[in-house]
Amino acid sequence: MKRRFHSGIRVKLIFCCFLFAGICAVNSAFAQKTWGCSPEMSDIMLINGKIWTMDSQNSIVSTLWIKDGKIAGTSASPQKPGIATKVIDLMGHTAIPGLIDDHMHFVRTGLLPGHDTRKLETAFSIADVQRIIKAEAVSLPKGTFITAIGGIHPTQFAEKRLPNLKELDEAAFDNPVYLSLSNTGPGQVNSKAKEYFASQGINVAENGVISAAETVSIWYKLLAQHTAADTKLQLENNMDFAASKGLTTIMDLGGAIPDGGWLDPASGYDPLLDLMREDKMPIRLRLSLRNLDTTADLSELKGTLDHVWKEFGNDQLKVIGAGEWLVGITLHSQIPLPSFYEDAVRMVAQRGWVYDQHMINKAQADAHLDIWEKVNKDIPIADLHWKIAHGNGMDPELIARAKALGVGVGAHSWTYLGGKPTGTGNPPFRTLIDSGIQVGGGSDGARIGVMNPWLNIYYMVTGKNCGGDLINPGQTISREEAIRLWTANQGWFTKEEDKLGSLEVGKFADIAVLSEDFFDQNKVSDQDIRNLKSVLTIVGGKIIHNESF
Repeated sequence: MKRRFHSGIRVKLIFCCFLFAGICAVNSAFAQKTWGCSPEMSDIMLINGKIWTMDSQNSIVSTLWIKDGKIAGTSASPQKPGIATKVIDLMGHTAIPGLIDDHMHFVRTGLLPGHDTRKLETAFSIADVQRIIKAEAVSLPKGTFITAIGGIHPTQFAEKRLPNLKELDEAAFDNPVYLSLSNTGPGQVNSKAKEYFASQGINVAENGVISAAETVSIWYKLLAQHTAADTKLQLENNMDFAASKGLTTIMDLGGAIPDGGWLDPASGYDPLLDLMREDKMPIRLRLSLRNLDTTADLSELKGTLDHVWKEFGNDQLKVIGAGEWLVGITLHSQIPLPSFYEDAVRMVAQRGWVYDQHMINKAQADAHLDIWEKVNKDIPIADLHWKIAHGNGMDPELIARAKALGVGVGAHSWTYLGGKPTGTGNPPFRTLIDSGIQVGGGSDGARIGVMNPWLNIYYMVTGKNCGGDLINPGQTISREEAIRLWTANQGWFTKEEDKLGSLEVGKFADIAVLSEDFFDQNKVSDQDIRNLKSVLTIVGGKIIHNESF
């Protein structure tokens, strides 16, 4: 598949004559004053923008220079085009640092069977669903399964239901369509999919509804047709989707598939490595390696620590640590934790690894912090950049304990998708920020949650789930605070504070130019946050997504 780096943004190519270049070289100070030359002789110059740098002073500038993939300079006052190779006129558009998701199961999306239709996250009515599926069907061979397994919920649509069999037929008559809540179901199919599943012994109701009990069987039926090429193509498609929303860095946590299957640590990352070698990986990925030991010998964890180089990789793709578990899926949630969990924590601390641990309620956080505090007495962990993932149920006492250890919290918006005011609790965004602890934002996408960062940011700002119900009262935060959690705060979690998250000199030139001014509530209502996208996305000084505006 070709990377879809669309053209259309107003770009001026400035070809400087020898004499002009000579003047700048002889007296860069004079040239800068007279001609607006960057002292760095930049590769790209962005002008006429409202550029939120998200630095410590909350600086907003109108001009920004990029050189060798990094920020070379900024100016709060308008500058004339200088000797930049390429000058991009933002025409007043708002720009922000590229968004960073600190907890997503992105690599797993390549294994979602069928053609993963991620754009359905942005559908808010049955008509939207039909329009998106119809457009996908046009670009796919007849007979290709169009799927959405997770990332959607009936309440996100105005009709408060999934589209029915007839409505899906109208959208894609020649392609089977299968929609499922998470990978637990229930689901809905069109006639083509109904016919296929029935032939495979799957029980499908006359109206195309599939019970939750059939979900795992469907998964494996579809996965049997899923090739390595499909996985690569799907990862490419989803990186394109991420770039279109201004998402430029993802911290990946591996992940599960139904019935206890796992992303194979031996081969599951091969498609991603192939894309990197082929220069088809436009966004940055930071990998945490999940360990699933169930016995005290901790053979899997030892294998990881012995044979994987700590924090190894390049600026585009690297291993950053261990997570989101050190022991098996059922064991890490047990209260009390298994006795060998302490040995696992101690081993990771001794090796100096970053560690990201799933905690979704107060009891889990309390149990894990007990162990972390015990280990910390012998091996200080404050400099290891450990993280409590999700933050659900964290109260002020638990937050204070975490802060005293020097660990951070990833506050994740997965309850946006059908969450309720009760249950496991919602992330205490306001309390976390006010506490002064290191905190970042993430999705827990793209099956339990959504990948689209703007839906997650909508939830942080409004406290409302995908159905518009207020589920997190008292914990909403400002728009600026939300963006900071998704940008400037994130570099800490990968030990890249000096490179990642803000538009400051020397840092990565990762930039999202927004379709509308997110910070102006008169122009973008709370509801309209859900429709935001990036019209120009830059990663390391390279344009990876570009639309006309």
